[in-house]
Amino acid sequence: MLGTDGTQKFLEPITWVEKVKNRIGFWYWINRKIVLHASQGNSFIVAYRAKNDSLSSPQSLYEYLVEYTFGFLGFLGVALSSGIGRRRSSEFKAANEAAEKQCLGERKNEMLYVHLLATSPKVQGQGYGGRLLDAIGDLADSQGRATWLISAGPHNVPFYERHGYKTIKDIIVGESDIDWKGGQIILPLMVREPRYVAVSGD
Repeated sequence: MLGTDGTQKFLEPITWVEKVKNRIGFWYWINRKIVLHASQGNSFIVAYRAKNDSLSSPQSLYEYLVEYTFGFLGFLGVALSSGIGRRRSSEFKAANEAAEKQCLGERKNEMLYVHLLATSPKVQGQGYGGRLLDAIGDLADSQGRATWLISAGPHNVPFYERHGYKTIKDIIVGESDIDWKGGQIILPLMVREPRYVAVSGD
């Protein structure tokens, strides 16, 4: 997504603040979420366990500290962001929560969530992202669970469809902020149903 108003380009190189934020994010994901990578880290995926999975809750004092530290830093980051940034974050959160409630409801607690899938441009087109996405799908299948995600835009939909995801709603943001000049942003909410249902042993 471009700049704070939809037209400005991000500054390069990345600032030290962004580097710190990224490191904190990875520290949290590695400690509390499912993180898989390929090609020496040039492609990686971050997924969240289902909320009704016992492993989704902190299992130790250290994990509790990680959880609450990251939550506080996330709150601080939003509070210190620009007015436009806060409004964008608030608008996306509200639209996202409304779409989740309408389309997923209580079922969301039983589903895995793909939070992030990224591949470096230098290794794109080699199938790493697809294999990582399928690995999360295999994990969901082994538990008899569906998986959901929010695509960064319609341009990514064909890729996700090839791996079993279907769009169930387009989340639209960027319409209510007069300072946003980049036009509406369409974020497809997509679901992958399990390919077989896990059967418990007798």
